[in-house]
Amino acid sequence: MAPCWAGLAAYAVPTGRDGAIRLGDDDGLVWAARNDTKPGRGGVESWTFHAGPGRSTRFLEAAPDELVPRMAALVGDALGGKLARMTTLTLHRWRYAQVTRSLGEPFRLLADGSLGLCGDWCLGPRVEAAWLSGRALGRALPW
Repeated sequence: MAPCWAGLAAYAVPTGRDGAIRLGDDDGLVWAARNDTKPGRGGVESWTFHAGPGRSTRFLEAAPDELVPRMAALVGDALGGKLARMTTLTLHRWRYAQVTRSLGEPFRLLADGSLGLCGDWCLGPRVEAAWLSGRALGRALPW
């Protein structure tokens, strides 16, 4: 499993960016999504973002306060240099965030059906893999 530093950045003034951004930089940010544009949400513009495995591994043991300036700069660059408009930045270390080598099977189930295991670690590093794994296990349960 690879780690991920994840965070939330809020802006008092609109950034002019919309939706989700796939950045794909292993040593920077790999993904950002604007929360207030999702259905049923509104309010202050805020972005959820994930740092790449390279950066997350390199700074795995850093304190969140140490990383705030570095991550603020990355988020600001990703959103078109809107760093000065950022009002809040919170970070969270997600130590076991992304599977790097999957099981290659949709699930594991004891022969007597008393215990089953599923998740993204079975099929791959995406939420869809977790869903497919859970669905396959559910269909295989003997009860």
